[in-house]
Amino acid sequence: MWAIRLGKCASVLVAMAMLTASLIVASPPTEQIPLVPPIPMNIYGYVFLNGSKLLSGSGRVWIDGRHYSSFSADATGSYFVTLNGDDLTGSPSVKEGGLNGDVIYFTLESYTPRLYANESAAFSDGGVLALNLSFWGAGNNPAMLTIQEICTDNGTGSQYATIYNPSSNPVDLANFTLQKDVTNSTNNYSGPNVTLSGAIGPNSTYKKDLGTSFLNKSAEELKLVWSRGAERIPIDRVEFGNQSTVPDNTTMLDASAPPVGWCIRRVPMGNDTENCFADFQLVNITVPIPENWINLSVHLGWNLLSVPFISPNETLPTVLLDRMGDTLWDRVMWYDPTDSANPWRQYYTGWNSSLNDLTSVNHRMGFWINFTALGDGYLTLGGPGYAVPTSTSIPLYMGWNLAGYPASNDAAYTVGNLKADTGATTVEGYNASAAYGTSVLPDNYVLRRGEAYWIRITTFATNWIIGW
Repeated sequence: MWAIRLGKCASVLVAMAMLTASLIVASPPTEQIPLVPPIPMNIYGYVFLNGSKLLSGSGRVWIDGRHYSSFSADATGSYFVTLNGDDLTGSPSVKEGGLNGDVIYFTLESYTPRLYANESAAFSDGGVLALNLSFWGAGNNPAMLTIQEICTDNGTGSQYATIYNPSSNPVDLANFTLQKDVTNSTNNYSGPNVTLSGAIGPNSTYKKDLGTSFLNKSAEELKLVWSRGAERIPIDRVEFGNQSTVPDNTTMLDASAPPVGWCIRRVPMGNDTENCFADFQLVNITVPIPENWINLSVHLGWNLLSVPFISPNETLPTVLLDRMGDTLWDRVMWYDPTDSANPWRQYYTGWNSSLNDLTSVNHRMGFWINFTALGDGYLTLGGPGYAVPTSTSIPLYMGWNLAGYPASNDAAYTVGNLKADTGATTVEGYNASAAYGTSVLPDNYVLRRGEAYWIRITTFATNWIIGW
């Protein structure tokens, strides 16, 4: 019995010894070797704006259309910024910072549009670089266009992207391209690209057809690139779908891949937080988008107007920008009947935004607007997404109210109808020859879309219901 048991134990001991020996001589698996984190790159120097040291101001550092770090100029005009290296997770497809040789761009964010430095740098793991940054005027900087919409299959196999111009000026697209990266490439700008041409109007979109196979339908990254001489600077980047197989995937959250007949679209227009999942919504493009347009005849100087339909963006100046781009204004004023101490609200294009206490205009409001250039003589408003309301309720308070007329037509509703519906005692409309620019309207006057009216209530506050 004992002999048998000792034999079994001896066999076990021999086996364990052999296993131990094999473990000692075998190489450890590659995945068990700890990854050495990259050493950040440090960059420092002075910031110059138009040739003088910038004593305060904030900026950002960009690689391949993605913001990775921020910096500030201190009271001496100097800055210091630290940039991480690439592959912090060990995944080659995820670009989490600088890769040796990547081009680094610097911007000032305190200006609109943002200013790009004349200087750029190449990322180097553990590098220390002294670099002064000089920023100059608009001629050296791109308009801040964004990729607004991407469709990988419109239902017939075609692909497209739209570009959005949020500014009040037209933009020449000659120096812009749409571009992708190349698998396993360390050159950020060598991927397939599509050139843009023509111009994009103020607060407008530009649609670019991309053929049938430019974009990967399940996962893709797409950049809007601006050329400055030999430099190619990515100014916007969008990622969607399963990005694990896409080169230079970043850690920003990706939008959903659009199914056939759908697109991904920024909502609201131009919204860019570098979180594509939050910035973009899936939109069914087979459902028609209503387009409503109106030409409001205007003259130089002050005009009394209203917006007769619901705008997809009611903020100023966007809501009142002329779609043709040639009729210009500089000031808008609205009367707030609920504030007896300071009833006038104002927006002026020449002021800092913090000084404007009128920030939006909706279809219920009447407003004074001062035109400085007539162009074709019309303020053209409207486009995709502008909707004619089926019913509108406008609150009317005791005293004077400045209201719009958001009707579906202007064929029959009179001042007499308005008085009967609201109890108003007086209605005034625009009159260029009158002392205050308005005069009392007769009861048979037919109200017009796009006009605005002073309405006086003397009995009790009420709601004016416009319901057709």
